[in-house]
Amino acid sequence: MLHLPSTKTSPVRGEDVALVAQPETFIDAPRALLHHLKTNHLAGDDGLFCYRTSSRSPVQRLTSNMFLARCNQVWAASNIPRITGHSFRIGGTTELLTSGVEPDVVRAMGRWSSDSFLKYWRSLEHLIPKHVRNRLYASPNCAATNARRKRHKDRRTG
Repeated sequence: MLHLPSTKTSPVRGEDVALVAQPETFIDAPRALLHHLKTNHLAGDDGLFCYRTSSRSPVQRLTSNMFLARCNQVWAASNIPRITGHSFRIGGTTELLTSGVEPDVVRAMGRWSSDSFLKYWRSLEHLIPKHVRNRLYASPNCAATNARRKRHKDRRTG
């Protein structure tokens, strides 16, 4: 768990967020965080988005404007359109949903207290069939699920 001392939805108390490795992808958030802290020689009271240009330099704070400016600089060289910070939220939401993560789980991961995250949905032509199919196949009374289970059983025994 990582404690964020202040967030948009909880500016005073902050929030705890889980950093979870995703073994089916190259993403390993806990390992990346440890690497960041070690590489930048950061102490526990340094901000999460701080860095050093050398081991002896003072800690510098990476602002969202600095981060986005650098991203856009790199992407412009490849003719990728300029983005905003919300592009990451939209992209993350869409990635989770197209990967089959249930919308309720996406809501919890994004720390939304309402259905406002639904406005971030993209690729609906891919999302809707996937989630309808997942719901149908998850139902124990679904004819398609039962037929699929029977075929699987027949293949194993036959």
